[in-house]
Amino acid sequence: MGLDTSAIDGFADAKDAPSLLERLNRNWRVIIPFEAADEILATPDPARRVFLLDIVRKPLAAGHIALPAAEGLKALVGRFNSGGSIDPKRFRPLVSKPDFDGLLSASPGIGAAQLHRNQEEERNFRQIFQDAAPKLKSAPGQSPPANLDELAKRHRRGRVLDSFSAELCKRAGMLDPTPRRIADFRKKCPALEAILFALITVPEFDRAFRKSGASARAGRNDSIMAWLLPYCDAFVTRDERQRICLTEVARLARVKTKILSLDELAARLSSVRAPPQ
Repeated sequence: MGLDTSAIDGFADAKDAPSLLERLNRNWRVIIPFEAADEILATPDPARRVFLLDIVRKPLAAGHIALPAAEGLKALVGRFNSGGSIDPKRFRPLVSKPDFDGLLSASPGIGAAQLHRNQEEERNFRQIFQDAAPKLKSAPGQSPPANLDELAKRHRRGRVLDSFSAELCKRAGMLDPTPRRIADFRKKCPALEAILFALITVPEFDRAFRKSGASARAGRNDSIMAWLLPYCDAFVTRDERQRICLTEVARLARVKTKILSLDELAARLSSVRAPPQ
């Protein structure tokens, strides 16, 4: 089960947090996205940051902190290069045993510095689509897509996803990155498909073409976490835009992960019996 930063915040503020975390840890193997840990480190208030890290430490007793998306893709490509299976059921590019003692004793200034970096990356992410939107809306020879599925169909038939996946595979160190080899990797790697839809198709539709309906305008970090969906049976967030975004990504990438709100997870945990005292 993956936890977004917003879900971790929710656990931290819940009155029955100790009981909920105990049940979570006992019934699920938890994955904390690197980007969520990154956002916790960006908490400006040192006391709050330490508190959140300590909250995270508990469910990670039998869990993992994930690699950053780029490093995870490198691990998957490396495995593919060597002929190993990249089936999510057989290979999970995750990192265990995070250095919580080091994080807890980090310099008080780390929060402000990390926050500044995260804000700059978020501004750049938004600017890409802000600059592209006018060109996308006025592209010659085609009408605006009526819905997300239509845009996804165009992306699958066109060269958008192919060119972006080729660039990602080359950066990740793929040997002999021919179109056929890249297509084979994409077919076997739902994490790459999730990245493509999360960083291209869903934000393009939401920022350039959506006229009605609930917004899926998740931020950069919230979108990148999509690469972990194939390695989670469920992903929990308290951010409604991220929930909608990842739900659409999972559907388009044909990943069966359930995207849950924090309230839905709390209801599930409440139905789990506490261990005998």
